[in-house]
Amino acid sequence: MYDVYPKSNSDSILDVKIHEFIAKKLSSKNTADLVGQIPEIKEWLITRSVSRREFQIGPSAPSSEKLATVALNNVSFRTLLNTVIRQFGIVDWVVVRYGENQEYIGIYF
Repeated sequence: MYDVYPKSNSDSILDVKIHEFIAKKLSSKNTADLVGQIPEIKEWLITRSVSRREFQIGPSAPSSEKLATVALNNVSFRTLLNTVIRQFGIVDWVVVRYGENQEYIGIYF
């Protein structure tokens, strides 16, 4: 596993500690939507005036997609993402900030 990020990024969303995350029998899309509802992530976004904005990439997921259950306590957001992708058999995830003032974020897996 490789973790690539700017050396000077001391306030990364990936380091946010997540108290509790539970996703029961959800698709990867539903789980991605749930990630945006994590209180600690919402707080990080609000305090930095960052909005989550996603772009549609490719066709929507097939209806036979695997459903997964994930339950985690007291982990970093990075660890949560690593755990989630393993559950769905996905090989990577990406978090990207963009915009003139880095005011948007996309979280993809």
